Amino acid sequence: MGHVNAAEEPGLGNRGDAADDGPIGGAAAHDGSAQDTTAESAVEGAGAVRGRLDRRRATAGVAVIVVVAIAAGWALFSQRKAFIAGVRVMGYLPLLVSLPVAIVAVFATFLSWNEVLLGLDVRLGFRSAAKVFFVSQLGKYLPGSVWPVALQMQAGYERGAKRRTMLAANLITLVLNCTVGLIIGGLSLSVAQPKVLGHYWWFGFALLILLPLLHPRALPKLIDLLYGLIGKEPLGESVRPASMLRSMGWCALCWFALGIHLAILCAAFGPLSAADIAGCLAAMALAVTLGVLFIPAPAGAGIRDVTLGVVLGSVLANGGQILAVVVASRLVLVVTDLLLALIAAVVPSGAKPTASGSVSQAPGQPTDG
Repeated sequence: MGHVNAAEEPGLGNRGDAADDGPIGGAAAHDGSAQDTTAESAVEGAGAVRGRLDRRRATAGVAVIVVVAIAAGWALFSQRKAFIAGVRVMGYLPLLVSLPVAIVAVFATFLSWNEVLLGLDVRLGFRSAAKVFFVSQLGKYLPGSVWPVALQMQAGYERGAKRRTMLAANLITLVLNCTVGLIIGGLSLSVAQPKVLGHYWWFGFALLILLPLLHPRALPKLIDLLYGLIGKEPLGESVRPASMLRSMGWCALCWFALGIHLAILCAAFGPLSAADIAGCLAAMALAVTLGVLFIPAPAGAGIRDVTLGVVLGSVLANGGQILAVVVASRLVLVVTDLLLALIAAVVPSGAKPTASGSVSQAPGQPTDG
């Protein structure tokens, strides 16, 4: 017999369709449809939950930014009388000239922090990292220096990075900045005021503690030890040596820029010698380092200003000039933080967070770092 084509044999061509329409086939189709509907409902429900969480996080984020912006604004408002008095003494020009130099200093701090993140294999993207850093920096105007760290940990987590890695990056940057600052400050002070260098003996003591932590594995191992003591998963990472060196280079640029910023303000009262400029560099390194380490004060307020005034005693002629420079410096740095945070907040990051800790670009957008 020849081969029979089911499609051509009467009564056979539609058996498959009939089976599909029969009780068993119809039930299977119904079950599949029900499963699809259930899956779609589950996806929609998960999406709704994520949407609500995103809205709550966005609301909380806006609230935090408003609070820290108000705190930074209050730092300006609370010192308005002293600021006005200082401006009357030195004029507006030194403040305007010192502002771009202060921006360079703060931006160099961001580059140092971002370099440490890259050394820990965290790639947020340049603009996204700038937004995290500069907006979180406003948290230092709240009592307690831990707010920038907390804000960076949460912002990094929302962009795919681990909180403990963000904490490690902040601590490593802090150690690098303080160590480089103390080295530059000590060398500068030996030029500006060699006779009083002995009064700052704690420079050497602090360096003895900080220098061993410059090893790429030292601070991450210390963090792992602390995590182990509280029963948390260890970091298990170390910073690449090249990233550490680049980060230290940006730290050095930050300190030199801060010293020049202060020298510009001091120059409003007369020409400065090389020793005076070295004194300005030493003053900023010593004062800012102490301000960073003095956690209870917002942005090191009080301890930073007092230390700055003491070291500037060899550069300026009287207390009135010192007060004018100290207040003007603080106000310029507050304005710098506000400007950079505002620019970072309004410029789109152009990136989407990923679970791996890196950031992938949105379709059609160029890489930003």
